[in-house]
Amino acid sequence: MRIAAAALLALTACGPTDDSADTDLNLPQDETECGAYALRYLEGEPRESFDFDEIDGEVRILHPDAIVTQDYNPKRLNVHVGKSGIISKLTCG
Repeated sequence: MRIAAAALLALTACGPTDDSADTDLNLPQDETECGAYALRYLEGEPRESFDFDEIDGEVRILHPDAIVTQDYNPKRLNVHVGKSGIISKLTCG
């Protein structure tokens, strides 16, 4: 019994101690930096439903089987579009 209590105490000590590190509804920084979180309402909508040219910053439209660079840019908005032309997700990178 003492061993289980000691293990539980050790595990709780490993948790995060600074709650101020997580901002914007506890989202990872890379989900908010390019604006993907604010545009999540577009997921499930046709690609044509939004003019991504209006975004102030770099936007990359990713189609299935497209060849894309592997460089990471946290300020770049990635718009993942399915074969049917529907936006499946929005990410930063």
